[in-house]
Amino acid sequence: TVQSFPTELAEGSLRRFVGDIHPRGALTMQSKATWRDDGAMQLSLMQLTTPALSVAAPKLLGTDQPTIGILACAAEIQLAGGQVTIQNLQTQSNIVTIAGKGAAATGGIAGSNVEITGQINLAELARQLPATIHLKQDTQVASGIVDLALISREDAGTRRFQGSLKTRDLRGIAAGRAIEFDQPLAIDFDVQQTAAGPVIERLTGNASFLSLEGRGSVEQGSIQATADLARLADDLGRLLDLSQTRLAGNLAAEMKWDHQQATGWNAMARARVQDFEVSGTGKAAWKEPNLLTEAKLTGDLENGTLAQVKQGTLLVEAGADKLEVNLTQPVKSPSAASNWPVE
Repeated sequence: TVQSFPTELAEGSLRRFVGDIHPRGALTMQSKATWRDDGAMQLSLMQLTTPALSVAAPKLLGTDQPTIGILACAAEIQLAGGQVTIQNLQTQSNIVTIAGKGAAATGGIAGSNVEITGQINLAELARQLPATIHLKQDTQVASGIVDLALISREDAGTRRFQGSLKTRDLRGIAAGRAIEFDQPLAIDFDVQQTAAGPVIERLTGNASFLSLEGRGSVEQGSIQATADLARLADDLGRLLDLSQTRLAGNLAAEMKWDHQQATGWNAMARARVQDFEVSGTGKAAWKEPNLLTEAKLTGDLENGTLAQVKQGTLLVEAGADKLEVNLTQPVKSPSAASNWPVE
């Protein structure tokens, strides 16, 4: 048991390895560790609490100094047979609530089974970080919750990844007048990893400013999205100070791919923004009546993965200006870390 541990003692290590972060407050922890004859270790975290842990980080948070109150934190952790298992994770604070369980190999997270749910209290977050999020001076967030969920598990011999992010009950008060957001943000995905490659069973996103939908496999699929950038700015501007920022435009984006025996794997992605405008403090406004970005790829599939990209082009058009980039030679086993020779 550790009673009222002063977190100020960690300031030197944080400054050296993380950044200019200054914690203030006392932590209390109660835990128990046992070792079995087979070498397995069982750690029971029965209590981790703090009445008020404040954090100052001028480079990250400016003048804000949020205070976190951890009301409860508990978990059962087992290390055995090269695997870490966490059961009954429960964390409750004034800003975030988390519950979950999971198991993963100590060498990495591949093949892990995880179930995590959480909630973020937007009203408390805004109260703690008004300068960081640029909250209007005469405005407060009265209520609001972000619900988060993430699941990774084996399902009938395949691995399935599911997740969601949703907002609810978002309300505010500006200059004494009530503000309500009647179209909450909702994003859901369901992806299955099969022997033939990943399959997007469901990808959806909806909000007052956004529409997103997608599904498909490596062999064939599509994703479409539309966004009203002015509506996004208007919604944010009801609570946040965006007086020095201008954002407008209508975005329409799509991505399609398929595989044919004769032509191989082909993919096309296109994004067009009409009446685009963005500006900020001290920066000249960028305006484009019609801004287009388009990319095309051709390649080969092997065993459900993209084995090679043979050809690729990227086109950007803005008014009379045009930029075209072409892949000069094939890229094997393509990834973000690959070398992409272009001209």
